[in-house]
Amino acid sequence: MGRELFTDRNNLTWFYPKLCKFQDNAKSIEGVLNNNYKDDGIEKLLYIHIPFCDSFCSYCACFKELIHQYNDEEKILFINSLVKEMSILKKLNNDKKIKVRYIQFGGGTPSCLHKDLLLRLFEGINENIDLSENEGISFEGNVMSLNDYDKLKILKDAGVTRVSFGVQTFNKLLRKELNIKAKLSDIFGTVEKLNMVGINSYALDLIYNLPNQTIEILENDLEIAGRELKPVFIQTYQFNQFNNTTLSNRIRKGDFKVLPSEEREKEMAEFIQSKMNQLGYKNRVLINLYSNVDSKPWTGIEISLGNNRYNGSYMIGIGPGAMSYLKESNHRNFCSVKEYIGSLENNMLPIECGHLSRDEEKRNKVMVCFPAFTKMNKKDIPEDDNIHQKVKVLIENGYIYEDEQTIFLSEKGLDWAGNISYFFYSESEVKRNKNSYYQSIKHNKNPFNQDDMNIDKKVK
Repeated sequence: MGRELFTDRNNLTWFYPKLCKFQDNAKSIEGVLNNNYKDDGIEKLLYIHIPFCDSFCSYCACFKELIHQYNDEEKILFINSLVKEMSILKKLNNDKKIKVRYIQFGGGTPSCLHKDLLLRLFEGINENIDLSENEGISFEGNVMSLNDYDKLKILKDAGVTRVSFGVQTFNKLLRKELNIKAKLSDIFGTVEKLNMVGINSYALDLIYNLPNQTIEILENDLEIAGRELKPVFIQTYQFNQFNNTTLSNRIRKGDFKVLPSEEREKEMAEFIQSKMNQLGYKNRVLINLYSNVDSKPWTGIEISLGNNRYNGSYMIGIGPGAMSYLKESNHRNFCSVKEYIGSLENNMLPIECGHLSRDEEKRNKVMVCFPAFTKMNKKDIPEDDNIHQKVKVLIENGYIYEDEQTIFLSEKGLDWAGNISYFFYSESEVKRNKNSYYQSIKHNKNPFNQDDMNIDKKVK
């Protein structure tokens, strides 16, 4: 039905407008920061980035640092810096606690923090954050450090309602290639302890289109997850091959027999959708997030994406590398624990780069994020002739369909969700995005955050 608008497949956009330290000066947002944190009745997600990991997985582009390079005093200083950043934001809110609807911990590996550090961090949250209308707390971790009943009990008592952890694959050979240290027994042990402590909502992450991954391996991964572990959520991510990384160079050198490709990614994405239905995960909460619970469960991701409507929600990022998406600006903190702490010791917010949000970008963001939800209410489509024309083109060519109240991604649209996101970028954002990628490669940085994550230092 309709003609093909797209050829090469794009990844889905989870962050818009994208930030780049080579073209977004932090000083450009100084004049609006005081106004950004004042309560305005709009739902807010508090995202707390814990950058520490026990070891680095070769596929991960998120900002992280090895926890073993820091002594106990330095770890305490880091936690106190997180609390101080929250206290500064509280002061900007007329010295009132900031009201949030959901809290999400990401990383890195938040669960590798010692129990005493977790207790201090949750104390700091309660000192500076208004939790009277909070719907839940989601906590990300590694199964090696989550496989601890006492630590999980602390999380449960602190109000954590959902835990997520990356499995990526159950295949032992692939796990070795990806430098995943956790054993399969750690995965099952963590699930057992989560059930024991009473955290019944947990999410398991899987990656597809990995090098050397076959449909048979993927099917086995889904079977083990859905029939044996039975988490409330299974989240699937397509493998992202970032330039300049060690894993990317290994792929190019021919170290793997089965290579990631657009064709395999499409085949596997379609297979996942069919298999999830067979396994009873029929509630598609987001395009890549499946649940075996019928009701609409909270994950926090919805809020970070703007709740599928214009100015529907904001995200406040705390910690190194954390991003904030607010009413007048977007910004990202330093991707360095040392710079992050140093900035706060000087009573300054640790902002590395920032971007003033134009009205056009605010309108476009709704449509850029729409494919992640797979549907949206027509009344939430921004009043913009250009946007409505693009929606019409997508309907005419079979990528979305509609009823009286809603637009939906079609089967064809699900296959091209990343391209549909990109279709709603403004011309200026397309140029910014291309320049960000160019500058990252030019300076031998990872394009995700313009930092050194998994960069192959041999690349010139």
